[in-house]
Amino acid sequence: MRLNIKLIGAGSILSIAGLVISQTPSLNITVKNIMVGYSLDQRFSNPQGIFYDKKFKETYVGDSGNHQVVIFDSTGYPLHRFKHWVEREGIRNLGEPRSLVVNSSGDIFLTDNLADYIDVLDHRGDLEYRINLTQILNLPKVKPTQLAIDSLDNLYIGYRSEKAELVVLDPDLQIILQFKNQTENQQNFGEITGIWIDSEGKIYITDALNEPCVKIFTSKGEFLFGFGKHDVGWDGFSLPSGVVTTRDGTIWIVDTFRQVVKGFTPTGRFIMYIGGYGRMLGEMKYPGAIAGDGNQSLLVLEKVGERAQEFVVQAQ
Repeated sequence: MRLNIKLIGAGSILSIAGLVISQTPSLNITVKNIMVGYSLDQRFSNPQGIFYDKKFKETYVGDSGNHQVVIFDSTGYPLHRFKHWVEREGIRNLGEPRSLVVNSSGDIFLTDNLADYIDVLDHRGDLEYRINLTQILNLPKVKPTQLAIDSLDNLYIGYRSEKAELVVLDPDLQIILQFKNQTENQQNFGEITGIWIDSEGKIYITDALNEPCVKIFTSKGEFLFGFGKHDVGWDGFSLPSGVVTTRDGTIWIVDTFRQVVKGFTPTGRFIMYIGGYGRMLGEMKYPGAIAGDGNQSLLVLEKVGERAQEFVVQAQ
């Protein structure tokens, strides 16, 4: 193991190379970086959203308790931060960034716990325009919560209205797909907590309330299958809060209450887990979100641990 602390300017990087924290006959997991905040004087506070920009190899964190977004380079060094503001009835207040994604042009799409719209910001955090789902969906009240984006810059939005639903908008903000709760079946959502689009266009969704906890759809919105129940056992979940996949096909699910990230085969069979409650490297304190590059990297954001750990997944 090689462990180095680097203090550069205002930031602190914990750089770890070769620390193996979990192994199976087929997978090897190591810790690469840990991000704890914009600086030693301003660590994360209740962070809630994380996104990895594959084009520029940058990580975006919604640092909700500090009302800001922090951007890191590929080594975990903080590059930039900006405050996020929300407007209600003409009054401007500091917000609580929740979920965020970045398109191929560098525009940032952001939901906020205190806002009923999606802000679209430039790379410095300045407002470009807002997306109002109540107008697009012709509904009286819509609360956007979770975001994802695909390689074509189509925007996937999990939202709450009378029920939890999902809509997909093209770059011109035209509806190209909707997931509606119209009948009582396993495709319906109770609470969407994570959305991921893999390299083949398949859509993965984690559900905090309804079963199956993980639902997988084709790019056209056709239900393929689901897995996971709210029960004990390694294949069960307490609070599934996010999903990504890696190049080897493994599906990774964050479980906030169980303090782990679980790995499953492409068919939904449990393989292994990363984590366990604690502050040591590889341990977690209430992980609430996950991001990845679709290749080997997993970035796990801890709400209570107030840090992001980057893991590297390698096939044996």
